[in-house]
Amino acid sequence: MKNTNKSLEFFKVEGKKLLVANPEITPGEVRNILESKHGKMHWKQDGSVVKKGKKGFDYKFKPM
Repeated sequence: MKNTNKSLEFFKVEGKKLLVANPEITPGEVRNILESKHGKMHWKQDGSVVKKGKKGFDYKFKPM
């Protein structure tokens, strides 16, 4: 799976929308849905998109 070109903030907003619409789903399911649509959640430490060839970090949603 390719890395996303969307920011961390975008994923947080979209994740909250999914949780409001479907309160029974888990953070892991939210991650899977968003990654299937937008690519793997992988950013720099500040949440910005990693440029090609640079290192970044995989991100996971935590329960709210």
